[in-house]
Amino acid sequence: STVIFRVTVADDDGLTDIDSVYFRNMSAASPVPFPLYDDGNLQTHGDSTAHDGSYASILEISSSNSPGVKAFRFSVTDRFAARADSTQNITIN
Repeated sequence: STVIFRVTVADDDGLTDIDSVYFRNMSAASPVPFPLYDDGNLQTHGDSTAHDGSYASILEISSSNSPGVKAFRFSVTDRFAARADSTQNITIN
């Protein structure tokens, strides 16, 4: 099945200052970054409105994913390389 990960971000210097938004499954052996998009591409990325500060990504969850509580770290980086992180626990059934 598919799930949509969404996060809303802001920057004191405005949304145009945001360089990248991504998340990592910190419970994985090797956490890799998954990009989130604010491009208005609902079908491909799950984002309905471009450039509104709401970022999304569509992911596939399959039987190869182990169930349980996973720690996901969401990160936003601006054009000056300042980064903010938020960690959320998400349960995969």
